[in-house]
Amino acid sequence: AYPLGTFTGVLSFGAAPTPPTGQSDPNAAIASIDGLGKSDWYSFVVTGPTNLAVTVTPLGSSYIVAPQNTSGTCPSGAAFDSRIVADLGVEVYSSGGGTVIGSSNTAPAGQSEVLTNIAVPLPGVYYVRVFSATQVSGQSQCYTLAISNPCPSITQ
Repeated sequence: AYPLGTFTGVLSFGAAPTPPTGQSDPNAAIASIDGLGKSDWYSFVVTGPTNLAVTVTPLGSSYIVAPQNTSGTCPSGAAFDSRIVADLGVEVYSSGGGTVIGSSNTAPAGQSEVLTNIAVPLPGVYYVRVFSATQVSGQSQCYTLAISNPCPSITQ
């Protein structure tokens, strides 16, 4: 599992880093699933009881798949939407990795999978699995992962 660090309220992974000059393409990511049945695993440390929200958001663009005309213009062609290459799913595993404590695979391809109010009662190392329920052959699905605390603790 790729270590995300200690959870202190927000953890995120997958956004493209800012280049030395200019800006990153907002539809680019460094996290991707490249085939049906493959999974990406992430670990994070929780130091005390908390609730989690986990969001996996597919990234990409819609564009025409066709060779460019010699005049430099774009021809008509088939549209390809790289946001719907895969139908992503997400699972959260207990400390030790043996028990699924939250799972979502209900949103259609191209839409975020969101888990809310996942109770994490004990300190430890927890795991998130991002997977592809369906996948277009030969394509990769870029995504971002965000873990947050939807209900901060209030102390009186």
